[in-house]
Amino acid sequence: MIQAVNTTGWASRDFLFAAAIHEACNSLAVISGYNELFNPENIETLRPLLDDEIDRIRDILMLCAGGFRTDRMGPVSLQSVIATVVQHLRPLCEAKGICLLAEGPDAIVQAHQSGLEQIVKNLVGNALREVGAGDAISVHTTLGGADASMRVHNTGSAISRDRLGGIFEPGFTTTPFSHGLGLAWVRYLVESYGGTISAASDCTGTEFVVHLPGGTSLQ
Repeated sequence: MIQAVNTTGWASRDFLFAAAIHEACNSLAVISGYNELFNPENIETLRPLLDDEIDRIRDILMLCAGGFRTDRMGPVSLQSVIATVVQHLRPLCEAKGICLLAEGPDAIVQAHQSGLEQIVKNLVGNALREVGAGDAISVHTTLGGADASMRVHNTGSAISRDRLGGIFEPGFTTTPFSHGLGLAWVRYLVESYGGTISAASDCTGTEFVVHLPGGTSLQ
């Protein structure tokens, strides 16, 4: 990899509010889409998906008020979260001719279910926007000591060295019409759980690496 970028600290609270609003609007868009699909036959399928998005918005609002609800932070299965995101995105990947693979051991980390889902959704969703037919996205987990790691790699075009340095800053984007808040929000969530995130890119693609404390094997 040509360059790895590590992050420390966080931008101003104004950017935090902007990122939170951005994520809440994403959830409202999802809820609107589910509402259009609603019929008496699929109510039991859509109900838990709607509940998840409503909980996500509730957590985001609580974050703006001073922090995630501490009573909802606890042990979360990393692979379970990854599997949920992959299940939601696999049909879109298949339609675009993209291979989506998730592998590696499961681990328990200390986080919020909805916060961890936001991390995975943003990283895999960003990768999906950067690849095309014939490309691949992989999500790989590893365990090392007391930590768990997740690597999200895509085989799309490389990010230039000068742009890679600001990839986690609010406003960074490679996609037209994007506010560039997704990766800044991911960094905030990862660091709020005591973890770190880094990125690297070269001719083989781009990879994000998330390290989270409290990784306990389930095997």
